Amino acid sequence: MKKHCKKGFTIVELVIVIAVIAILAAVLIPTFVSLVNRANVSADEQNVTNMNTILAVESVDGAPENVDEVRALLEENGYQNFVSNVAGRY
Repeated sequence: MKKHCKKGFTIVELVIVIAVIAILAAVLIPTFVSLVNRANVSADEQNVTNMNTILAVESVDGAPENVDEVRALLEENGYQNFVSNVAGRY
């Protein structure tokens, strides 16, 4: 007498697993999006703080008189073509 071993999963088991994964994704995706947005805001705030520090340190020798001087000063310190991570989102 041969025993027939069941190998693999039934369709019901696969559907249940897919449903559980879908529920987890539905719960976690908004959380991850929120975390990414908060990280972008934090990065922008840190960049602004760094730019203010650069301007404060360089202003000891004489404050920049116009926007072009400020831009040149920031470019000298690594901020070429700075673009905000959250520009236009709010």
